[in-house]
Parts: sequence; structure tokens; C-alpha cells
Amino acid sequence: MDRIAEISAVLKSGKHGLRGMQLAADDIECFRPGARLKVPGAVINVVGSLLQTLSEKDGGGDFAVFSTWLSPLISKKVKQGPFYGTISGHIEDTYRGHSKEMLLAKARWLFPLYGDKPSPHWVLGWADLAASQLHIFDGVPELQSYMWAEPALVEVVETVFTMLGKQDMNLEPWDVIKHSPSELQRQMNGYACGFFTIHAMRVIGNSESLLTVTNDETPRVRSEILNLIHQNLPLLRPEVVQTPEKDTVMTEPHEGTSLPDMAPEQVVVANCEPDLSPPMILSDLPFEDVDMQHPPSNLTVVRKQVGTMADSLSATSVSGLAYLSLRVYLPLTSGGDDSDSDDEQEGDVVAPLFSCHYKGLQIRLHTHAKIDHVLFNLGASRNVFEETEPEVIIIIIIIISQSIEL
Repeated sequence: MDRIAEISAVLKSGKHGLRGMQLAADDIECFRPGARLKVPGAVINVVGSLLQTLSEKDGGGDFAVFSTWLSPLISKKVKQGPFYGTISGHIEDTYRGHSKEMLLAKARWLFPLYGDKPSPHWVLGWADLAASQLHIFDGVPELQSYMWAEPALVEVVETVFTMLGKQDMNLEPWDVIKHSPSELQRQMNGYACGFFTIHAMRVIGNSESLLTVTNDETPRVRSEILNLIHQNLPLLRPEVVQTPEKDTVMTEPHEGTSLPDMAPEQVVVANCEPDLSPPMILSDLPFEDVDMQHPPSNLTVVRKQVGTMADSLSATSVSGLAYLSLRVYLPLTSGGDDSDSDDEQEGDVVAPLFSCHYKGLQIRLHTHAKIDHVLFNLGASRNVFEETEPEVIIIIIIIISQSIEL
């Protein structure tokens, strides 16, 4: 099995990450031979976390690599929340397990930056704290990406200083220095900017010369970065986390692309807490307690074009949320689910898995059920579905209006 296949096999078992940065199997497609794909932000984030983590373990670690989501969050291109994370959360990820003072003691702060003017492009910005300098490395300076990268870099550095209690830090006297490869060694295509950025990130972290970041070196760097991920898979632990789905949100946000308020990310509730994994038999679930806290009569079903929505409810744990969802979506017969499979289980039905959808401070549980079963469980009358065929598959959404610790 080749490296990409081995990495994919591990990542397909779920989201894996390090220091809040997550990686999925699809993210490594850019490493396939002949692939002409931009490096996704997830790869840059995880590689940055690996470089910093491994350097710190070796006794070095005089640099910190920040998330690619930090700049879009600060500039409000995306909203803070469970999906994209928060400004403070991404900053804290860079010194997880240590103190703020450790981050302030770093010699360099590295910020991978992404913009779309005049075309989508990765660059690397960093702050040299000892020299009071800001730097920008661009593999294609002809794009003049510094026009958006410089203000973005100033903004993120000022924000980090502020979050660390250094509100009085003034960057106006700091020099801004631009770097790029020699003319014949610059990026020669429209997709390798991420590899140039990762190469520069590694060179800066190792205090090496930027002159080595060239087009000729890109194939070697591409292979070495894949090796880095492959050899350190044990460090990328499975995480139940929220990241934007690729079908609905770009890995590299930029203007001109439609971004929803929060892209839906599916998380299996049964994996959120040990008491729900493996799935429990329905007869073992304490529905009596749930009925006392959330009587079915309290649910109001309102018909929509595609699905239905229940009134806002509350829960204090993921377990409670799961039990509540099972009370609403409990299959009543052997054919109670919406799958096309003919393999029906006899006897007790194994509890189904559900997906959490996050939006702001709300948590939405989505699943499918037939109208007959939903009406039975909700104790509602059929007249709310007068215009709907009884066998139509519908979607029920429970909105949990308070935040739940995962």
C-alpha cells in the first residue's frame, strides 16, 4: 500500500487532527502524482502544527504557526463559531499545553494567508518579534498579492498581540520586507502556491535560507511533506470537531464565493460520549426520564416544503440530546427507517445514528423518518400534514438553543 493509500485509510475512519487542526482523506488528494490541485488549508494547518510540535519536542520550537482561518475570522469573512472556530481559540491552539508567555517568547510567528486578488493564491506572512519586522513570501510576486497580504498580516499580528494582553504594541515602526524566488525559480503553474508556502514555512521555522524555496525544489518538498504526514499519523488523533464541508465552504475562503453563515458538519452523536458507543438497544434507553423532561405534547410540528421543524428544546449534555432525538425518531416497525436495504433486523432495533449540525450557538439534529412514525412519537395530529403523502420521507430538525459541551 502506498503512502497516500495508507494515510487515506487512517483518515477515512474519521477526522484526525493536532492542536485543533483537522485533516480528512480528501485533503491529501493534492499529493497524488499528476494532480493539479491547490493545497487545501487543512493540509497547511496540519503540517504547520506538525512542524511546530516536532520542533518543540526536539528542544527547539522558537516559532509558532497560526491557523489559516485566523485572518478570515478577524476580517469577518467568516463568522466565529463551532465550525470555523474562534479568534481566541485559534490563537490558544498555538500554545496549547503552555502559557501565553511562551508564545510571546517565540522568535517568529508564521501566518499562512490566502486571498483572491487578482486570483486565488497562498502566501506566507510572518512576524520577526526580535527584529520588529514583518515579512511576506510570495512564489509569484507578479500577482502583487502583497497588496492584500500586507494589511492582512498587520491585522492578524495586531490581533494576536491584543489577545495576549499587549494592546499597546505599535506596528507602525516595523519594516515590511517582501521575499520571492528568483525570476526563473518562481511558481510556474496555477496550483503549487500551497507547496511554496509550506516550503517557506519549514525554511523559516528551521532558520534556513529562503533562497532554497524554488520551483525546482517543489517536487522534493511535495514528497517530503507527504512523508511528514505519513510518519506522524500517530500524532493525528481522531477528533470530534467541526470543520467546513468542502461541498459547501471552500477550504480557502475568499471574496466572490458564497459562504453560508455556518456550513453543516456531520458528527455522530454516538461518538461524542462513551455512554453512547457502541449504539444501545432501544429497549435499554431511559425514555421515561426523557418523557418527563420533554413531553411529546410540547413539540409543535410545522410543515415546510421539504421538511418540518420542531420548537426549540433544551438539553444539558450530548447524552440528553441523543435520548431526546431517539424519542422523536424512534422506529416503530422493522421498516421504520428510510433506507432501501432489504436486510431488516429482527427483535430489538439498534439505535440509529444521528448527525449534529451547528449554526451559531444552536445545535441542530437531523435525521429522516416516515410521517406515520414521526406523528406517532410526537403525539401530533395528521392535519398538520394535510398536503403530504403519508409515506413521504421528511426531515425533522430539533433546535437546541443553548450551547452544549462536546
